[in-house]
Amino acid sequence: MCTQFSCRKIIIYIFMISIILVSGCDAIVSYAADATGICGDEITWSLRDGHLILEGTGDMTDYSEIEFAPWNEIWEEIRSITVSEGITGIGELAFYHCENLENVALPDSLLTIGDYAFAGCKSLKQIRF
Repeated sequence: MCTQFSCRKIIIYIFMISIILVSGCDAIVSYAADATGICGDEITWSLRDGHLILEGTGDMTDYSEIEFAPWNEIWEEIRSITVSEGITGIGELAFYHCENLENVALPDSLLTIGDYAFAGCKSLKQIRF
């Protein structure tokens, strides 16, 4: 029997696979390029060559089992993260399941790290403050 969380996860995987099958390999290739977005009222993110950079001020958005972080579809590409000075909070489940993440750099301005922010980051070797 599956838990509520695991059932949602299975449904999401099936949905993602069906999108890939319908749209072809172009869906996979489109995520391999550099990506950018917003992850807080005044925080932006960018991913380039496996390095995720968060810039801005204030707290990141909290994420959940239903509302994933905006880089959720490209989490496999994330190898390192830099959270820039001015950011005061990392959201819940922010980097959940970033299995290839090895290094994180955190700023002096950081005050809080949300629950399970780095859960499932099994390759994480270094966190610099």
